[in-house]
Amino acid sequence: MPATPAALRIGCIHYQVSFPYWASVAQGINARAAERGARLILPTIDPEEDLPGALSEVVGQRPAAVILTNIVLGYYPEAPRRLREAGIPIVGVEVGPDANFAAVVRADERQGADLAAERLFALLGGRGKVAHIRGVTNAPHRGSAFAAALARHPGVALAYEGDGMWTQEDGAQIMRAALAADPAIRGVFAHNDLMAVGALDAIAELGHAGEITVVGFDADPEGLIAIREGRLAATVYRALYGIGRAAVDAALSVAEGATPEADIVVPVKLITPDNLVEATLDTVYLLPGLLRELVQANHTQRQTQQETIAAQRLLIRELSTPIIPISDDILIMPLIGAIDSRRAMQVMESILQAIVEHGAQFMIIDITGIAVVDTAVAHHLIQTARAIQLLGAQIILVGISPEVAQTMVGLGIDFSSLITHATLQTGLAFAQNFLARRAARAAAKH
Repeated sequence: MPATPAALRIGCIHYQVSFPYWASVAQGINARAAERGARLILPTIDPEEDLPGALSEVVGQRPAAVILTNIVLGYYPEAPRRLREAGIPIVGVEVGPDANFAAVVRADERQGADLAAERLFALLGGRGKVAHIRGVTNAPHRGSAFAAALARHPGVALAYEGDGMWTQEDGAQIMRAALAADPAIRGVFAHNDLMAVGALDAIAELGHAGEITVVGFDADPEGLIAIREGRLAATVYRALYGIGRAAVDAALSVAEGATPEADIVVPVKLITPDNLVEATLDTVYLLPGLLRELVQANHTQRQTQQETIAAQRLLIRELSTPIIPISDDILIMPLIGAIDSRRAMQVMESILQAIVEHGAQFMIIDITGIAVVDTAVAHHLIQTARAIQLLGAQIILVGISPEVAQTMVGLGIDFSSLITHATLQTGLAFAQNFLARRAARAAAKH
């Protein structure tokens, strides 16, 4: 195998990937490097145990550029100096513009915090007391944007602030302290979804469920589930996977002697129950890769991995067969990965239960994330469709690629009982138009 050209050798340290936030960035970096034919120079030394040693190993292999995330910079501030001394250009991820970096790639945190704060204040009717749960270090724009939004709303008063280490446990602890200090708090702005979910847990524990509005940040799986359950009011989708990909493009540009844009800012999006589908689908498709990132980490992280994997399995169980209600009449289930008999039963049970609970008329099953459709998968889909029809609902199958369509035809299985559409958007439009026409006919009769 020919050697990888020096210009395509990019250094990187994947750090704190037990957090979905950084695992998403790492997955984007890995995927884009593979697409571009670049070799990632990763340390064999466990960075969780010896971050300076891991950086030394990467520097010693003389990559053409190094990608540094702000979590690495937070725990090892000397990293940029060491790279500068070695003459290696740096691309920063989730950091602000810096003359020491050839380029930085970051989400627009100020925009995100402003969107989340405005949503919170609107839900409070522009009045009431709020708590501010800050993440320790590395997120100054979230705090400053929240403060600026507060200044624009004189009817909203800051009653409590606390700093946490970005964990669910810290969010719960800070929320307990906040309510002990001022039981009249009616809103919470948390710097990430884990702390937001922790705050929600404490609120429920203290008997105030449904009384306090909470918003988060990052659109982590935990946050998306909390929105789906009606507990979390909003979160901010950061497109972390895309940020990782953009960092590789910037690093390769630097390595090849070009001058990339110095400050690459990626827009964010506010996620609420009204637009949950898009962020949920993205996260569902990323979850298997996130789990792989955790499993492939160094052996000294095994204890942490086991705890994380257990938690991720629970999330994957929730999100690998998620029922996303668009309305009481229309439900969506995106499927990813392989479907065996055990999972097929879980899918069918989840679908039938949701149809009964919502009284839904349409179940849209999106198979975009299923790479292989064999006889067993096709059989499970037919069985599920028949069960749905017995409940008086209809199934719409979407996300069928040309390759999968050819396979399905080749299997000789009759899919005439299914409504099929190429994309989720067209399938959803079909269901909505059908229901609108039926409602119009019913109205005309009266």
